[in-house]
Amino acid sequence: MRFIVYFLIFLYFSESYDSFFVGLFAAIAAAYLWRYVKSRTQRPDTGSTTGRGRSWGESSWGKSAGGSSASYDFGKGHIRSAIFPNEVFTPISFYVAALFLCLGRIAKAKGVVHEKDIDSANRVMNQLRLPETLRSEARKYFNQGKGSAFSVPVLVAEVKKQFIAFPNFQRMFFDICLSAAILDGRIISSEKAIIRDLFPLTGARPELFEGFIGQFEQSATAGGERRDDGYRSGSGSQRQSHGGSQEQGWGRATKSKLAEALATLGVTEDVQRDELKRVYRHLINQYHPDKLAGQNLPEGLVEMAKEKTQQIIASYNYIMEYKGWSR
Repeated sequence: MRFIVYFLIFLYFSESYDSFFVGLFAAIAAAYLWRYVKSRTQRPDTGSTTGRGRSWGESSWGKSAGGSSASYDFGKGHIRSAIFPNEVFTPISFYVAALFLCLGRIAKAKGVVHEKDIDSANRVMNQLRLPETLRSEARKYFNQGKGSAFSVPVLVAEVKKQFIAFPNFQRMFFDICLSAAILDGRIISSEKAIIRDLFPLTGARPELFEGFIGQFEQSATAGGERRDDGYRSGSGSQRQSHGGSQEQGWGRATKSKLAEALATLGVTEDVQRDELKRVYRHLINQYHPDKLAGQNLPEGLVEMAKEKTQQIIASYNYIMEYKGWSR
């Protein structure tokens, strides 16, 4: 339509001034004027749209012009998803829906959903400190995930798209799902397949998955009771276990703790010092809680980032000490 307007402007001025070039200049000037007026009317207003007039939650809501995420409010805006075609979300409600949908799928992967799977989902709600409205949504999507035939890779692609500027969100999503998969101390093939599909959220290359998951499988078979901090119990209970000597028990406990530390950082026992430092810095950067402050997030999400940061630091220090490397 506007090109017809440009053409009419061209005819009017060219006939009025009996000059082709005057008409052409007038049409070009009209086109630039229209673009200027459009850009002025589509500037963002207090967080409802982006600089290109695009609503939050559309294809690039998470990309800030200056590369900083500090100005975003995750409780505002809207997101539409191919997985949830009839739903409209805020960024944080989309995150909760996608997360608990995956947790429901993982719980059902064993064939039967046990009470401990439901308890685990409730613990995640408590850790995230979700308000009751989001708890209700979380329960709905957990139950939906148990019977839904949704595509995990498609959901992963949508999470990566919506949180492209926030890799810490992606990694925490993966870690919560991984914890659910290894809840009973082992990971069966159906659970492993789901975790493989979720692995792109770590930002690591796909070919590294087997080595990554192998650390968790190793820690699960190394023996010992898991402590609250994510490590297995130390030497005290294992020095006398299995009828072996103190030296054998201590070696078993040490290997178990090492496997836990390696799994936390996603590296193998033959990792080199420079690579370990690079992975450590990358993970600390991903999880740093300062990046989550002031963005209208559930308080528990920030607390989980702090706890994970401390776990990463402890694992790094343990591996460095085990290897005899100075920090």
